[in-house]
Amino acid sequence: MSSRPRPALARDQLLRVLALPNDAADTAVRAASRRLGDWLEVRRARLGPEAAEKASALDRELDDLAQSAAWWTGGPILSKRAPTSFGRSGPGPAVWIAAALASLILLVAYAAGFRVTRIGREELPVAEISPALVFIDGKLEGAMLRVYDADRAEIFVERPAEGARIELEPGRYALEVRREDCPEAWTRSVFLEPESVQHYVPEICMGEGQVVVRANTEMDRLRIDDYDMGHTGSRSHRLSVGDHTIRVDKAGYRPFEARVRIRPGESFELRADLRPLDEAEAKAGRPMPVTKLPPNLPPAAASGAVAFSKQELAGNLERPKLEPTDLGLPRRGDFLVREGLPTMPDGGSTAWHDRVSRELRERFDSDGSGEIDRLAESEAISCPVWQEIERDFERGGLGLSMAHYFGFDGSEWHPGALAVARGHRSAVYAKMRECGLEP
Repeated sequence: MSSRPRPALARDQLLRVLALPNDAADTAVRAASRRLGDWLEVRRARLGPEAAEKASALDRELDDLAQSAAWWTGGPILSKRAPTSFGRSGPGPAVWIAAALASLILLVAYAAGFRVTRIGREELPVAEISPALVFIDGKLEGAMLRVYDADRAEIFVERPAEGARIELEPGRYALEVRREDCPEAWTRSVFLEPESVQHYVPEICMGEGQVVVRANTEMDRLRIDDYDMGHTGSRSHRLSVGDHTIRVDKAGYRPFEARVRIRPGESFELRADLRPLDEAEAKAGRPMPVTKLPPNLPPAAASGAVAFSKQELAGNLERPKLEPTDLGLPRRGDFLVREGLPTMPDGGSTAWHDRVSRELRERFDSDGSGEIDRLAESEAISCPVWQEIERDFERGGLGLSMAHYFGFDGSEWHPGALAVARGHRSAVYAKMRECGLEP
């Protein structure tokens, strides 16, 4: 067994005193130890006889430094040089520079709380501090979690908040959960103990407010977050806290669009000023297709016409069958009454609605979503089809237009009315009006 005593400083303590990283090479440790030893010797040489206690303390620090550096680097033990080794004229420039650098290193180490002190022969164990666990619960889609220091000057963690699980060293922190479209963020100042487990359930975008949208036009269409809300006016709309898109449209006018932020309990009025389109900007309406067809029979020549006698007129003559000119429009029953289907129920009844909805869904729901929810689908429903449906609805004698009865005009909406999605009813209503259906 080696007779050399164990060092006064553990390796990590020696590296902190020398301001070196944990993976520093032995040559770097020896070089830094020599520089620090030179600086300590300079300080020792400047002390007079009256500072015997300080001189003794410096001697112990030099011994501890030399012994620890030699132990951990495997090199020879550094011997303390006498004050006279620098010559009569005092230390040279190189020594002064080395002393200044060593002084700066010691000042940094001292400010960080490190000291060169004598400890027992046994190496002190390094205490491991167990981190704390922080869980963020709740529905926080799109929100970000940020963990700051206690003074909110530095961000330690920044990540999505939903389902977050983070480890933090014990101490005081500031937590923040924020979503860009929410007016206020959730914040907490917390102190985390070692090995503690903390659960937090941030609440953001909570509550609701109200908005009234008025316009300078009538018979316009109001959409809030792409949902058709009928006409603008004095009616108040309840909206959840956060950002919402409001759009007002009217044929022949430039659309109005705005983005509003609702705060809890807030009520306000929004004015939508629609400006008429210039003639060049106005969009032409879609004309109804008209197919020109020749008559079924060629006209008879006038020269060959023979008048009927009274006897012939009084006789049992078969009445001629006149076929109406085929204009390309569906005859009654082409869409709603087909061969093999039961008799059509009364217009407007539940059975009638289910039958019409099924027919529309089977023919025009091209994406299989179960609803007419795309512009391509609603545009595929021709005007003759809508006109036939309206005529059949009026057979029920309800005294209301079909568009108003089912809520296409912005009144109370019947969910799934005529297989149309609620968010698409304004587009279908525009097509109905274009086809001449009653508002």
